[in-house]
Amino acid sequence: MLEIREAMGKDAKKAVLHNIKEGLGQLEEAFVKCSKGKDFFGGDNIGYVDIVLGCFLGWIRGMEMMLGLNLVYESQTPSLAKWAERFLSEKVVKDVTLEHCVLDFLL
Repeated sequence: MLEIREAMGKDAKKAVLHNIKEGLGQLEEAFVKCSKGKDFFGGDNIGYVDIVLGCFLGWIRGMEMMLGLNLVYESQTPSLAKWAERFLSEKVVKDVTLEHCVLDFLL
């Protein structure tokens, strides 16, 4: 994801952004398949895969703030966007997610 910050020129940034969105599309498909209509990758509760992938949400949100764009949003990745909101709203996660700290680090 840091590639977009280092990409030189408009075309290079567009290419990196395209790759990121393509990857998120694949993650959307994986979520739909794995969750089987449940709230999380493993079912009704947060599991190992949710924790592993959820660790990237702070970075993604920080990049979104830094670049002024949305990467995970309902019109593009609806199931993934809802999963991210559910994951980030869990008390155990909410207390340790510090998007502003990631943004400070990125800048």
